[in-house]
Amino acid sequence: SVSMTIWERTGEVGTLMALGDAPRVVRRLILAENVLLAGIGGVLGVGLGIVMALVISKIGIPMPAPPNADEGYTAYIRIVPWIVVKAFLAGVLATIAAAAFPARRASRLPIAEALRQN
Repeated sequence: SVSMTIWERTGEVGTLMALGDAPRVVRRLILAENVLLAGIGGVLGVGLGIVMALVISKIGIPMPAPPNADEGYTAYIRIVPWIVVKAFLAGVLATIAAAAFPARRASRLPIAEALRQN
């Protein structure tokens, strides 16, 4: 999706470079936008996961009796803080890594070619 976003905005990248922005400035701008999106997505994802875990645990998950037992039990979802942090970081770092190559490619486009994309 990052590649598609940059592809659709190639004309804007060309305009930035035509106005004098260096390729590293364009690359930083694209990466900053994706870091912001990654942070928002990570917070929303972790928040939704925690809310769903709490709702499901409130209801309970009925489990059948294990082997050599007569009674079933109710399972709950345990929220472990360090796993929540790892999930957040995995989402953020994956988004940033996915944005690095398209940002580099967009910042290396010739200005005339980028402007033709409008």
